[in-house]
Amino acid sequence: MSIQKRVLQFIKNEKLWSTGDRVCIAVSGGVDSMVLLHILHRTQRAHGGILEVCTVNHQFRNESKEECSFVVQESKRLGLIAHSVALEIQKGGNLYERARKERQKTLKNVGCDVIATGHHQADQAETLLYRLLRGSGLDGISSMKPVQNGWCRPLLNESKEAILSFAQQEKIQWFNDPSNAPSMRGKIRILLSDLDSIHGASIPAIARTASLLSEDATLLNEYTKAAWERCDKRGGLCMQTWNQEPQGMQLRLLKKLCIENQAPIRANILQQFRKKPIRAQLPRGFWLLCEDGLILIQRH
Repeated sequence: MSIQKRVLQFIKNEKLWSTGDRVCIAVSGGVDSMVLLHILHRTQRAHGGILEVCTVNHQFRNESKEECSFVVQESKRLGLIAHSVALEIQKGGNLYERARKERQKTLKNVGCDVIATGHHQADQAETLLYRLLRGSGLDGISSMKPVQNGWCRPLLNESKEAILSFAQQEKIQWFNDPSNAPSMRGKIRILLSDLDSIHGASIPAIARTASLLSEDATLLNEYTKAAWERCDKRGGLCMQTWNQEPQGMQLRLLKKLCIENQAPIRANILQQFRKKPIRAQLPRGFWLLCEDGLILIQRH
């Protein structure tokens, strides 16, 4: 089966969007997003989405302006509406993470029903390793989903090799972006390529693991909802009922309590509180404490 047919089938099976929905394609000019652009354009009648394109210039490199101009020209050649936005991002710590958040905000502001990105199988594996190195729990290291919160990933089951092969076969022009190479994600990409020498087909295997973990996370979230209903009391958690839960569930309930109160989650602090549930300070002035038999979040 061709990559076009596989992607079209994936769109329909995973219900990435409905006929008539406005679909914003995030296109950087790299090979992944350019292949996504051409496949979605060629299969538009079959998937029924109304396509628009958005390209973002982070202004990290002199070539970025030219690349964005090319994306706009190519989009218009295909008869698609194209949006081009230049960001002003101050230099400093967490530059690439801040750039990612600004890019996401820009894409949402286009106002489409769904945003399609060029994430593929290797990105899935990369994300798992990236979050694992940051000490994420099960929810963090589980896989990117085909569609979630207005974002979709039509190429998620495709390998980098299949994407490159299609681009070369169809003579699709793209640009290489070296700006991510010094970042943590860039280094993980190098690590992933080296893993194949240790264990063949490592990227599909890691991506498959991420998918399996996602199913486990979904199941645990359902159990957490049930435990929350048992423990929820007057805006907090009943200490007596909470104490009866398994340790792993106690920690998940504390995380959910933070989310409900818009408090920052710090796993090490929550673990300490679980062992000695009296009082613990969270960032930004939030406190986790036990008062009159309730576990509460307060801000001072």
